[in-house]
Amino acid sequence: MPIILRRFFFYLVYNRETASYKLHYIDVNGSTKSNGFTANDGTELTNHGISNVSGYVGESSDPTKLNLWNFTDDGYVLVDASGNVKGADGNVDISKLGKQEFIEGMGDNNDHDQYVYLKHAVEEITPETSDSDIPKDP
Repeated sequence: MPIILRRFFFYLVYNRETASYKLHYIDVNGSTKSNGFTANDGTELTNHGISNVSGYVGESSDPTKLNLWNFTDDGYVLVDASGNVKGADGNVDISKLGKQEFIEGMGDNNDHDQYVYLKHAVEEITPETSDSDIPKDP
């Protein structure tokens, strides 16, 4: 009687859960506030925001891959930020911009979105300011 060997293969498919958040830049120029900003205090600069920062739950986003906007080159200054962009002392830590750990349920609402609040940079010009130090671009 011949012996018949059969091989069975089983594959286990593991789907890692993903999560996402958005990075918003809000122009709050003209607001009288100095902190505690919300998205309603200004105008969102939608052409610079990042709408889908995504990754696997338990991992952190990598800001070096996000092509973050260098807002200072466009004449803005940072006045506040929300989310985990603040350090333990409550001050904005720009190195945390675009970086946070992905957690379960992130992306279901805007609770984990990062908001960066900007105002137009103002340079004081006095009669003593030399012509070379006066910006030519209005």
